[in-house]
Amino acid sequence: MRLRDKVALITGGARGIGKATVELFEREGAKVHACDLSFDDEPTGKSVVRHKLDVTEFENWTAVVEAIIAEDGRIDILFNNAGTVLSYEGIAEIAIEDWNKVIAINQTGPFYGMKVVIPHMKANGGGSIINTSSIWGIAGAAGVSAYTASKAAVRHMSKNAALTYVGDGIR
Repeated sequence: MRLRDKVALITGGARGIGKATVELFEREGAKVHACDLSFDDEPTGKSVVRHKLDVTEFENWTAVVEAIIAEDGRIDILFNNAGTVLSYEGIAEIAIEDWNKVIAINQTGPFYGMKVVIPHMKANGGGSIINTSSIWGIAGAAGVSAYTASKAAVRHMSKNAALTYVGDGIR
């Protein structure tokens, strides 16, 4: 029960890594707020609350975080996991709309999450932020231009936040 009495917000919580993390955090004792655009199944446990969250909409982030704070008083863990590949095309071939959508979900979504949650973490003496990146954000890959760019940006945003807010107990 390493996360007993912790409050966690997890994006992309309906499937894949996000869903597995929701289940793991709940088993480890956390109160979990699973966020996604939609959920295909029933809630996984009694300590899991589901929220509809479009990570690309700042106002949606604000509303969900305010609801969590109203219910639990704090957020100890933010796990920005929502993401998409959407296009395997290179820079010259990718549609502008696809580029913008991948950047909005993979890069701007975690930025919005940190922007809204960090002030609450600072006020409560700290917290942990986990942002899902990818090996492609380190090494790059042919094609997948928007995905690799967004995941590289997430790595550096994470480093920036860690260095900026370490004095506030945020890691």
